[in-house]
Amino acid sequence: MAPGRRYLAGPRPLTGKSPYGIKLPTNPAQLKAFFLDHEAEFHEAGTPDEILYNDATTFMTGYSAPALRAAAYRVLASLPGVRMKPNVQDPAGQSGTAVWLPQAGPTLAMVIVDPATSTWLCVVEVTKRSVAHAPAGTIIDYTLFTRSGWTNAPRSG
Repeated sequence: MAPGRRYLAGPRPLTGKSPYGIKLPTNPAQLKAFFLDHEAEFHEAGTPDEILYNDATTFMTGYSAPALRAAAYRVLASLPGVRMKPNVQDPAGQSGTAVWLPQAGPTLAMVIVDPATSTWLCVVEVTKRSVAHAPAGTIIDYTLFTRSGWTNAPRSG
């Protein structure tokens, strides 16, 4: 094992901890610029809106600082193609607001958010058309979030 590649977070001062330990701006316009300036470091490709959607949803998770999550939600809300649908149930029966960006490809990934707390309930991947004999609308993958929060206790095993 050896240390991996290091990434510079940019010349401007950044604030707000990300899940990856990178300091990020909590101003939505600066965060949007950061995502677009550093696109190759977080994902492989996509349109600018897809890049912003993917990065914003990555940093909206419960282990980001609240100011960073708020900025990521504002970046997401600024995207012209973002769609929302309230009262959607995830595979565990939790009800929330589904948020997605229409993208090319056979599947659609959507985040289901608890509107009262802004926390993620689930990320669901659904077929947009028939895929491998699964009809359109079939859930092919999902991740449920059972709890998230802040603690000062060490992580247990």
